[in-house]
Amino acid sequence: MPASKQPRKQRKNFFNQKLHQTKRYVRSNLSKELREETKKRTVTLKTGDTVKLVRGTHKNKEGNVTRINRSKGQVYVEGVTVKKGDASDSPVPVKASNLVVKALDKTDAKRFKG
Repeated sequence: MPASKQPRKQRKNFFNQKLHQTKRYVRSNLSKELREETKKRTVTLKTGDTVKLVRGTHKNKEGNVTRINRSKGQVYVEGVTVKKGDASDSPVPVKASNLVVKALDKTDAKRFKG
């Protein structure tokens, strides 16, 4: 539970987190199939995971995680872009809470040691 109800203090707390504590802001729910398989509800996102957007203007789009900004709690998904004025595509940052993990990147042995 947050220490304060004031949004100003919650934002300040979010941006003043230590680097080893920022991992909690890039956790996302697992799909029902993965919940049964892994016996977990959420997982920390890593590049290569396949996710589906469940909120926002890009709802129902699926793609792989291409980049993660832990200090801002942002995740970049391939295929989630917006057209700029010069007709080029720019990636859109998404909050991890607005994603559902459909498939995990199983190349990291440490991640699946348990």
